[in-house]
Amino acid sequence: MKRLVCLSVIIIAIAFVLTACIEKFGKEEHPSIAEILEIGKEFLAEGQGSQAAEAFNAALKIEPNNVEAKYGVIISHTMQFFNLLNELLSTLSSMPSGSDTSGSTGQSPGMHEIPKIGDYLHGFLTDNVENNFSRNEKLYQDLVNYPDFTFNVPQYEIVLNGNVLFSFSGDFDKTDLHFFGVLSSLIYGISEFILAYDLNFDFKNISLDLTGSPDVVLDQIVSLLRNLLTDPRYPNFLLLLPDEGRAHMQTAGISLGMAFQRIGLIPEQLELESTSFTHGQIWYIDANNNGRYDIPDDPLTIPSIGSLDPDLIVQLKILSSEMATVFFDTSPLDPNPTSPDPLRLSYFNGLLMYLGVLSAPILPDWISIDIGPWFQNPADDGLRSLLFLVIDIYDAIVGPLFK
Repeated sequence: MKRLVCLSVIIIAIAFVLTACIEKFGKEEHPSIAEILEIGKEFLAEGQGSQAAEAFNAALKIEPNNVEAKYGVIISHTMQFFNLLNELLSTLSSMPSGSDTSGSTGQSPGMHEIPKIGDYLHGFLTDNVENNFSRNEKLYQDLVNYPDFTFNVPQYEIVLNGNVLFSFSGDFDKTDLHFFGVLSSLIYGISEFILAYDLNFDFKNISLDLTGSPDVVLDQIVSLLRNLLTDPRYPNFLLLLPDEGRAHMQTAGISLGMAFQRIGLIPEQLELESTSFTHGQIWYIDANNNGRYDIPDDPLTIPSIGSLDPDLIVQLKILSSEMATVFFDTSPLDPNPTSPDPLRLSYFNGLLMYLGVLSAPILPDWISIDIGPWFQNPADDGLRSLLFLVIDIYDAIVGPLFK
């Protein structure tokens, strides 16, 4: 409680005598930047992302270029998002599904009441994601221009629905910054995508089992897409919102492209590190004993995920580079503005062969989908026509390959 009082005073009256902080630190002076940063790190260790963000933002009010404070804001916003997402999931799980056929809502008998889950999602993302993660993007861009640095936190956990997704402790470095850059861009991009569409649908009646083989899971996903797009009760589902939908889609495309781009930056940054190969959260196993990270030879390890085989890293790096170009197509970040960069099925040959799904590179290069333009110049029907095209390609070509 004393720390919360301290932070409130810092944020509201940063230039005045901070009585609460004097009490906390036992000093007759303003708390130092180091002391404020320590408060933020303590909040992170306790899983309190919102309070941690307040602390690091307070530090930035005093010292706008403080590297640790910028790093702290990024990872605090990420923790805060998952904390709030857990609360949202709990709220949504308690909402009734659209199974009321009593006609008490004024609808025709037999029709389902449309649950306004989409509206809840929009409100949640507008209030808790847009500003925080657009700021994350600016802070990330600032930090990538700094030389290598470290940020120490005694404990950092990301929890979703009671499951620990990531558990880190100790030093965070520039390689780890790219990892959080991926998370931040994914959260921002997916959030902007959601904000672009009418998403009112009875999601509680959706079931998807992801524990089967890749071909079974893929078949389930396509079947789910087909049901979502053809349910007559929700004709507006996935239609672009008329006012702000286009701007949200454009931001989403660029953010998703950045997420893929940053996946490739993780091993590239690790190659540049000259310190111990156990330095930071993401490290490598020096399989060839040469004292540095070599992408084709050395496994890469991420806490809570495990060791990633060098061949998998190579395939992910290649695919992420291709996918970044696909999403940047026709955007201000398009690396090839004079030529189209569609998503080609052949891009997935290498990864699917590594995973054992394909025995040969049989996915053709000539089958392609223009992803970038769908984000930068979306039609009023949103991504419905694109998803129908994906379903048609799966039914005609991809699905039979798994049979």
